[in-house]
Formats: sequence, structure tokens, C-alpha cells
Amino acid sequence: WSPDGKRIAFVRTLEPSSPDGEIGEINSIVVAHADGSGERTVVRGTRRLSVGAPAWRPRRAPLPPSRTPC
Repeated sequence: WSPDGKRIAFVRTLEPSSPDGEIGEINSIVVAHADGSGERTVVRGTRRLSVGAPAWRPRRAPLPPSRTPC
């Protein structure tokens, strides 16, 4: 939940299969209003780019670097 309780951020995991039959998870970070409306994907992962648990940061604060292997 956001610090003000008005929004929620979560990871959505999809397991699509590719044309060559490969199956792999694709994670995206989604933000929505507290009632679930207004969903918006803010980070879309790929099979080669994994996204982790979202965290709120103060407005205009720089994003910390992250180096998590896939």
C-alpha cells in the first residue's frame, strides 16, 4: 500500500508460452487505486528481465540501483 493508503502496488505474474513452446514467467509491476480500479502497469518485465516486490519511495527521491540476477 502507498503511504497515504490510496493506492496499491503489486506484481502480476503471467506464464505465456512462446511460439517455440517455451514457457516462462513474465512479471510486471502494477499500481491501482485502493478499490482496485484504475490499474496501470508501471514496469513490464520480460523473460530476461525480472521485476521484484515493489516499494514506495518519497516523491522525487532517486531510484536505488538494483542488480538482481534472473
